Amino acid sequence: MQTEFATLSAPLPQADAVPPAVAPLIEQFDGSWVDLASAGDWLAQRGFGVVLIAGNAVRVPKALDAAAVLPERRRAAGVPFRIGVVAAHEDALATHFGARRRWRKPLTTYPCRCT
Repeated sequence: MQTEFATLSAPLPQADAVPPAVAPLIEQFDGSWVDLASAGDWLAQRGFGVVLIAGNAVRVPKALDAAAVLPERRRAAGVPFRIGVVAAHEDALATHFGARRRWRKPLTTYPCRCT
């Protein structure tokens, strides 16, 4: 009796792999990768643009939430806008785009007057 063994080897996930929620922005919604080298060219393009800093999903879990709703927001906006996804050099580009600023006071909220 012969016994056969098969070894299945799957590639190990990379620490900087793109989260599954972010990939559709590039593949299905014409998003562009933005890094240090391409940020200037991306900003120089005409029209409105939104940059998603999609770094480490454990460190910044809200990036996955934003990636999930960004296509819906683009449809609802009525004005087309470009989507840029930052997956490398996140800290440098976050500082460049002003995403590292912290508010000193909470934003003012107004009571809802829904009827």
